[in-house]
Amino acid sequence: MSYLKQTLAYLFRYGKGRRFGTIFLLSLIPAAPFAYFYPFSDYTSFLFGLKTASYPNFSALWLSAFNHDKYSLVALAVTFVLLILVTAYVTTLVTRSIRVGEFGLTKIIYSVNENFFPALATTFFCMVSAFIAHNLFVLLTFLFLQIQVRILGVILATIFFIGICIITVYIWSALTLWLPTMSFSGQYVIKAFGTSFYKSRSYQRRFFVPGLVMLALTFALSLLAFFTGKLRYIKWIINLINYALILTYLYTFTAIAYCDTEAVTREDMARRYFGR
Repeated sequence: MSYLKQTLAYLFRYGKGRRFGTIFLLSLIPAAPFAYFYPFSDYTSFLFGLKTASYPNFSALWLSAFNHDKYSLVALAVTFVLLILVTAYVTTLVTRSIRVGEFGLTKIIYSVNENFFPALATTFFCMVSAFIAHNLFVLLTFLFLQIQVRILGVILATIFFIGICIITVYIWSALTLWLPTMSFSGQYVIKAFGTSFYKSRSYQRRFFVPGLVMLALTFALSLLAFFTGKLRYIKWIINLINYALILTYLYTFTAIAYCDTEAVTREDMARRYFGR
């Protein structure tokens, strides 16, 4: 849990919460369309409704497992673009603050250009892996619902949903160092992928446990969104906050973990928070 404590210290202690506020507000930009396209709380609604719902085929089940309408694909495309741009920008901010001890908004084009391809690679990987995890969950759920005792199928689907989420977090934690390796050392995508995966082996548990904490928070917020009932805008806000918190955590945690594993001297503890 030491990395989680260091991450919280970076966000709240050294900058008196201003670092958190800045990164969180920037994270809201891609989180907004993503919360519309892919609200995580829909999984909670989906699982609670399995006992009585009827799905004539696999396609109907697949479509019901997440929010979809005529604007969904547009929201997905907007999310992908915004997530790349914001990830590149925030990564530059965090990297700069650690290297020179100054945290503050910089020129947008310069900052995005600095980490555009690292952001593109990691964003694409996360979205593809989430898509694979979603399809695996839906496929298993479809098979479980063929069991004559419906409640047993629902229980198995819930257990495997939690299991798939944990496995996804475990895989992502194995690549914790991928983005900062590209950002700090300038390694190319494929080489940085191999380097980060190899180096993460010794730190897997230390990377994985904080990820489980964030997953537990995600589940808690999803339940909260579910109990808002038909207040769709409240559900969207909760999912928006959920995703923004995850992004804020990831942007900071990965950089802190890299500095610790590579023994990088951190200058961000100096008392210059919003220097120019």
